[in-house]
Order: sequence, then structure tokens, then C-alpha cells
Amino acid sequence: MQAITKLFLIFVVFFAPSTDLWAAIDEVQEEIVVISDVRYPVPPPWQGHKLDAPSLTVPPLMKIPVNLTENESKLYLLKDACLALIAMADEAEKENVHFQIDSSYRSSWYQKKIFMRMMREGREFEDIIRYVAPPGYSEHALGTVVDFTPSNWRFAGTSTYTWLQMHAKKYGFFETLPQYPKRKTPWEAWHWQYLGIQD
Repeated sequence: MQAITKLFLIFVVFFAPSTDLWAAIDEVQEEIVVISDVRYPVPPPWQGHKLDAPSLTVPPLMKIPVNLTENESKLYLLKDACLALIAMADEAEKENVHFQIDSSYRSSWYQKKIFMRMMREGREFEDIIRYVAPPGYSEHALGTVVDFTPSNWRFAGTSTYTWLQMHAKKYGFFETLPQYPKRKTPWEAWHWQYLGIQD
């Protein structure tokens, strides 16, 4: 995608009328999401981090066992992530730590619905975007992320969080929205992504 953008900019520099040069460059560089037919600019820290995530179906998605989901919800992950989650949950149970998950794979369309619901409730886009990734930018679209409950600031004080910090990496899960991130994303202690076992 970056290569295509660079080629377009070269084309603009050499072939576009000079009066349109900066307008054309700005259009390429600006990132926009459309919600309810309204265009919104994508701000930092999401800007520049749009994910190339295809829409997933079953299979390759695999259903998470309902004993691990809140209210026995039907939630899905890619197979490798799901099997690793099950193995991790089994190990945690031996130490009396019980996993409950309230979110996993979410398509870009579903992420857009979250924004639409919040905006119907009276919240502004500029407020929501401070805490929620815009459509196309959420790691949930990769099919490798789970949110543990409670999916809010209280999770950091739970035995589940303590256990995950100590053991999750052995199963390939990592806290990818940490308390002190490099690009200043909001801290989500409950948000864990399967990246595979790291050496």
C-alpha cells in the first residue's frame, strides 16, 4: 500500500497542475472513516495504523467453547488462536483462575456498528475515538484477539490479569494495548492478542 501511495505522489508531482499539487497530496495522506454517511478524519494514535484484515467466516474461524464466554455467547477466533486459548484456560483452571471472554473476532462492519450505537446514545465521534479503535483499525478484525471480563479498568486488579501477565506468553498471547505504549493507545489490560509462541 505504501508503494502505491509513493507512486501516486510521484505521478502527482510530475503530471498534476501545480495549483492542485498540495490538495492531491493531502487527499492521499488524510485517513477517513465513514460512519452513517459522515466522513471523519482518523486521529492519532490510530492514524497510519490501518490493518489489512480480510473479512473472516467459519471456517477458518473456530468457535470458542461457551464455558469460556460471558453469557455463553458465540464468539470466534482463528483456529491456532482458539486452540491456544483453550490450552491456556485449562492450565489457568488448575490454579482456580476462570477465564470469561466477552469479545473476540469483530469485522470492520461490526466495529462500525459499535460507533453507530454509541453515537445514537449521544456520544460524539471525537470522544469515542479516544477509547475505541475506528473501523479498519481494531486488532479484533484479525481474528486473534480476545477481551477478558470485566472489559474495563477493573480488570487490571483481577487474578486473571495477574495470571495472564505471568503465563500468557507461554501460550502465545500478549497484552498488545499496554499501560505505557509507544504510540499512546489507550490502556486495555483486558485485551490480549495471540501472536504465537516467541523465542
